[in-house]
Amino acid sequence: MSDQRVAWSSTRRSSPSAMSAVREGDRERAPSFPGGGRIHYVPGSATGYIRGIGIVGSHGRVLTFPAADGTFPYWDPSPRADILVIDSQSRRQGATSYLIAGDTLQELDSWRLDGGPFAVFARDGRWIAEQAFNRRGRMKEEVIRIIDRATGEVSTHRTGLTPLAWAPDGRLLAAPWGGGDVMLWDPQTGRTTPLVGRSSPDLGEIIWSPDERMFAARVYLGGKGARHAIAVGTIEGDLVVVSRHGTRWVEIPTWSPDGRRIAFIVRGPKPDGHRHSELFTYDVVSERKTVVAGDVSDAFWASWSPDGEWLLLDDWTRHRWLFVAADGSQQITYPRLGHFPRWCCPSSPPIEVHIPVC
Repeated sequence: MSDQRVAWSSTRRSSPSAMSAVREGDRERAPSFPGGGRIHYVPGSATGYIRGIGIVGSHGRVLTFPAADGTFPYWDPSPRADILVIDSQSRRQGATSYLIAGDTLQELDSWRLDGGPFAVFARDGRWIAEQAFNRRGRMKEEVIRIIDRATGEVSTHRTGLTPLAWAPDGRLLAAPWGGGDVMLWDPQTGRTTPLVGRSSPDLGEIIWSPDERMFAARVYLGGKGARHAIAVGTIEGDLVVVSRHGTRWVEIPTWSPDGRRIAFIVRGPKPDGHRHSELFTYDVVSERKTVVAGDVSDAFWASWSPDGEWLLLDDWTRHRWLFVAADGSQQITYPRLGHFPRWCCPSSPPIEVHIPVC
């Protein structure tokens, strides 16, 4: 573990006005956005060039920080830090936490990683798990490394599993290398149990609710052709499919801060479904499904505001960010600052949702 402290200088830029009028006599004030909190994103062009760290506050103040190719930033779940940067380059592979201090990022801690961007971080900010590699860079398919962020201590475990995410109770969600259902593996006892009690559909990303009692996932159902759906489950092993969409692709579900609703994007029909997708919400209490925005881009996720009243979608095919009222009553456009926006705090989506790297 490193105790070195490094400050990254930021480059600040004003965003063009989009949502609210510039206050008279204060031309340098950037536009605000609804919902409060801060938004983290990866600066980049519409053609896909991605590099750096971007942060914009609810009053429109934008900070961008330089970063090398192959770095992936997240909101850090640790109470000590703000930003967690994962470096995927083989010569410097690791993770580093930073504190936002004015216009700088101050380095707090760093950890060496074998698997780089595929490492998984616990929601309480304590643990990192990843597949182990040997000195020649070859994956040890049967070995999982677990790192204690507080002490830097590393333990290795022969499991035959690959880690997917941390469960709220300290177990790991993992999948067998030879194929099969998602499992819950306990690093303390070595015991493995199926996440879903009975034979389950093929589960995609598994996202836990804020109260950690339920999870949402996109699922792939059997039968003729590819069939896609959203399901909600519990750590006790129950799973209910709540929204079926046939052959239309579904994106990653995200939870509202109160844990009552999930939001997800469903791609439109071919050939230009990426431009004509729909943003849905599903209320797990009332079991009501609502289309809150149509004709939007097929972004990877919709991010919830800290107050739960707004959703943010990267409407990339129209070169804008789109703020959508969670009840579908209003839409506000904003300049597209970059890729993969995540609202904070808490982070939406949480850290278990990886930035796509391939």
